[in-house]
Amino acid sequence: MSWITRITQQMIIRTGDGVEYQPQWMNASYDQRYNFNVFNYIDVPGSQINQEEPQSRRFNLEIHFIGENHIDIGEQFRISAGDRRPWTIIHPFYDEIRVHPIRLRFDHRRYNVTTITGQVVETIEDRFPRETADRELVLQLQKDEVDELAALTFQDQTDTITASEVNDISASIEQIESNGNTILDEANQVEFRNRVLNAQRDLTNITTQPLQFLRTLQSTINFPSTVAAAVRTRVENLVETFERVIESLANITGLSRNSKVYGESSGATIISALITASTTNRTIQTRGEIEDIIDIILNTYDRYLTVLDGFETTTQTQLDSYAPDPNTQSQLSLFIYFSLSALIDISLDSQQEISVVNEADSNVIILTHRFYGLDENDENLDRFIETNNISLDELLLVPKDREVVYYV
Repeated sequence: MSWITRITQQMIIRTGDGVEYQPQWMNASYDQRYNFNVFNYIDVPGSQINQEEPQSRRFNLEIHFIGENHIDIGEQFRISAGDRRPWTIIHPFYDEIRVHPIRLRFDHRRYNVTTITGQVVETIEDRFPRETADRELVLQLQKDEVDELAALTFQDQTDTITASEVNDISASIEQIESNGNTILDEANQVEFRNRVLNAQRDLTNITTQPLQFLRTLQSTINFPSTVAAAVRTRVENLVETFERVIESLANITGLSRNSKVYGESSGATIISALITASTTNRTIQTRGEIEDIIDIILNTYDRYLTVLDGFETTTQTQLDSYAPDPNTQSQLSLFIYFSLSALIDISLDSQQEISVVNEADSNVIILTHRFYGLDENDENLDRFIETNNISLDELLLVPKDREVVYYV
């Protein structure tokens, strides 16, 4: 079918509640990502890429409801979008696709037109076998496996640790403590300090007991990932730890083999802790927030692989040669992609963010009533004020054209 024929066809959106909409449409682009594994070898330049199955397509959405009833139709679409079942879209370019919305923005500023923009992600059929095991238990078991392999890598691939290397590791432990303390309350700081002291104690016996040291270090690294702080706070804290401890190694000229192995093992532990922070004690409420966390995990993992790639050597001497441990890296890769699948499942049960541009002057009570409904304890009102960063000047008047968000 020619593209000219396609663009004359009607776009149809059937939302989860079964209501059918036929908007005007623009912007037919989408993003396609792929699952893959990267393998590097000491004696071979470049990297081997094993491509796995593609991920879901992510479509940019831009639709318009036009006519004298456009505001009413847009409001009905907003209500329909709150249904958690997938949409079916008959698209002139992409035929029939099943999607979930990640974020939507409603704009009534143009006369006679309601414009809705955002992003939707394609979903597999509900008939696909679902996870029956406890998700958090499976994730914890996989993390334990990554940590154990990372510890064994450090034990098996390091030689006698020099005094200079001990000093460098001790400095990195101080960085882990300094950064971790920024998100801990007083009681947790005491526990964290005890773990740091244990790591420093075992560091003194690192030459004879490298496995014991690495396990104690892992206990220290993992602690901030499980505390009762917001998910985003824990995740960003671990990314900062990664930057201080792992990426800083990449800037050292003539880095020893032992230091490279330390970077690989501690880096794998930080990445796995990042996943723990993302999937336990969750305070994430929206699909958009989970999408951001997924991007952070993937970006940090890509940076980790870049660091390891820079560590690799082509020399074959016993003291200098280094290549990442295939068992650790394979397990870490599997853990990451399993966790991303789990996060996507979590997102489907989470709220989605919807933004609306005020079509007229209003106030926080009217807007809260419109989007959430008022409650006896004013919890919905407080939530609306907090999520929209309502200033003191806006408590009585939220002006026209001010964008506000709410969650369904």
